[in-house]
Amino acid sequence: MHRGLFSSALSSHWRREVLRTSLWFVPSLEVVAAIGLFIGTLAADRAAYRGDFALPGWVISGSADAARQILTTIAAAIITVVGVVFSIILVTLTLASTQFGPRMLRNFIRDRGTQVTLGTFVATFVYSVLVLVSIGTGSHGDFVPHIGVTVTLGLMVIDLGVLIYFIHHTAISIQLPQVIASIAADLAEAIRAAFPNGIDLYFDNVGGETLDAVLPQMKAFGRIPVCGMISNYNHQNEPYLLRNIWQVLVNRITMRGFLAYEAADMLHEAEDALADWVRKGQLIATENVTTGLEHTPEAFIRLMSGTTTGKTLVRLREDISTLESLKVGQPA
Repeated sequence: MHRGLFSSALSSHWRREVLRTSLWFVPSLEVVAAIGLFIGTLAADRAAYRGDFALPGWVISGSADAARQILTTIAAAIITVVGVVFSIILVTLTLASTQFGPRMLRNFIRDRGTQVTLGTFVATFVYSVLVLVSIGTGSHGDFVPHIGVTVTLGLMVIDLGVLIYFIHHTAISIQLPQVIASIAADLAEAIRAAFPNGIDLYFDNVGGETLDAVLPQMKAFGRIPVCGMISNYNHQNEPYLLRNIWQVLVNRITMRGFLAYEAADMLHEAEDALADWVRKGQLIATENVTTGLEHTPEAFIRLMSGTTTGKTLVRLREDISTLESLKVGQPA
């Protein structure tokens, strides 16, 4: 039952994630909104054309040819700007993949600022084309959607503001502190989705943002054995300050550090127990194994690019045992 609930929660989370990491969903919603806006303004323009009410003074007036020229110019400019925006996104994605690894691509694609920017320009283009098409001959002279033309100009001004925001947002989002904060936020969200009922035991050898993301998800009286703080090894003068350390008090969490050499006399006993747990499937440990010393640079590049999962190892020969061999019952 618990496994079914867990799987259902993960499926729901990943369905939302698929929509979140798409570049079509938010723009599609904005296009639908633009079509709805056009239907409303067209109805108002037709009512004004019939003489049901007088147009306000701030509404742009002019001939059908002038309206066509304005709308054609705006539509062409929007297409050009959309091309520039896409170019900026492509450059950003390239920088992200080369500097921060391929895992960062998803963060840039799922960014709401990027999606809203693209959607705003596309929606403005669709609206201006619809208004342009609506210009035609009426029962008493040319029908010119003056309200529609005015709204198109207003949307153009909004697009300029959105473009300025997008350039600023892109420049900020590729900076290292922002990248780290984004990764930490994604980690916290993934932990909440994977462990909706909380965590009983967390084995920590990373510290820093990872430990900070785990602490709020710990159950009452949870335990955290600490064997390392690798995230702070290169920042001893300015170590990461835990923001959620108060969870240790609130949830009465037990944290205890240990050093391997203090239990050296139990090494063989621990190896036998761990191997037995792996064989029985009670302990799941993931390895990324590369065979051959000559392939060490490739394995290191994969490790540093973030494309591997679990511990990355290089073994000299094919006959050297790994955890995978334990799972299939081969001798260690």
